[in-house]
Amino acid sequence: MATTLDAPVAPQNGTPAHAPDDREDLAARLVRAAANKSYNPDTDIAWPDSIANDRFFLPEHRVSLYGTRLWARMSQEQRILLSRHEVGSMAQAGVWFELILSQLLIRFIYDEDYISHHTRWALTEIADECRHSMMFGEYIRRAGTPTYAPAASLGDAFGPADSLPGGRA
Repeated sequence: MATTLDAPVAPQNGTPAHAPDDREDLAARLVRAAANKSYNPDTDIAWPDSIANDRFFLPEHRVSLYGTRLWARMSQEQRILLSRHEVGSMAQAGVWFELILSQLLIRFIYDEDYISHHTRWALTEIADECRHSMMFGEYIRRAGTPTYAPAASLGDAFGPADSLPGGRA
């Protein structure tokens, strides 16, 4: 029985189906599988014309202040606005983490063989991370929440963007 990645079944003698040097085959299968799973946020998402201002943006009981004395003093409009800002903040954290992952993948492939399936898989992942960031950004824009940049010191944990191998940007 083949999986969605068309991986061969392990032989009966218990040896692995793939030897360590079959990594290129695995990467090629991953690239093929990803082609069917990627979405373009500009064409594949039916964005609403407007976002409702009278509904919570996440389940009410998941809003950070839910159940507190401050929550009890807030109006329904304030509670909904808080939920909007919290989801916008989460989406912005998503963009930041997608950018970190993309940067790490770019650093990984910088000195790799550009025609290998592994490099193609990494580039496919980078493209997917870019599409995710576009989707999160479009939500933030449509929700009308301000953008919250991470503290500069958080970005330093992964090094400056211009510190690619060989000192080239």
